[in-house]
Amino acid sequence: MTDIRNADVTCVKCGMSNNIKIFASINSNNPELRVNLISGQIWAWNCKICKENNNTIYPILYHDMSNRFMVQYIDEKMPGRDLALTRMLPSSEQLKSMATMKGYRFRLCGTLPDFVEKVLIATTGLDDIAIEACRPDFPRPKDGPDSKRLDIEFKFTEIAEGPPKAIVFRPSPFAYQGLERALSSSVPFDVYLMAASRIKACMPAAAILGEEFITVDKSYLWKWFDKDTAQYIGPEQR
Repeated sequence: MTDIRNADVTCVKCGMSNNIKIFASINSNNPELRVNLISGQIWAWNCKICKENNNTIYPILYHDMSNRFMVQYIDEKMPGRDLALTRMLPSSEQLKSMATMKGYRFRLCGTLPDFVEKVLIATTGLDDIAIEACRPDFPRPKDGPDSKRLDIEFKFTEIAEGPPKAIVFRPSPFAYQGLERALSSSVPFDVYLMAASRIKACMPAAAILGEEFITVDKSYLWKWFDKDTAQYIGPEQR
């Protein structure tokens, strides 16, 4: 269920207080709100005094009921983040019950690019751990003419139906505005399917779903698979 609240916020230009609507949680059944979240418009508002366009970034829980996916965003630099999480998130007993009985996945994101990517993954019904396995990596050279170039992380954006069908990654507009239209990288969908199949066969269900809100990124993937050989190891074998 979408949870809408009121909050007093300050305009960055004139310093006047404005009472705005904020969304503590968003349900996937509201496609308009989902589009506004993905574009970033959900955090935008205009000052009633000076008409300045403001962006107030606050935590949001996204709940995709059809794909059984819950994603909590709370900025990793937010003061008192750990305490806020204990107040926002359901109890561990509730989460364990939902994961076991309904197959829910629970994810925690500390940046907007990560959060929006998870929402897109949830919408398409893909496996986010397999997406990490497919994510293109373009490390910056230590020496040479490209040693000073910007490191760019590519985020999942869509499934290209092809032919051939592919997973498409682009720079997040929240981190690299404008580059998302100029750069892209694609991975064959068959590669994604092989990764998803291997993850399902090797990893425990609790590690895939999460009996609590977990952060799934490359480092999480490498807890279970060797970074160099891609062989399954599991944390207990380290």
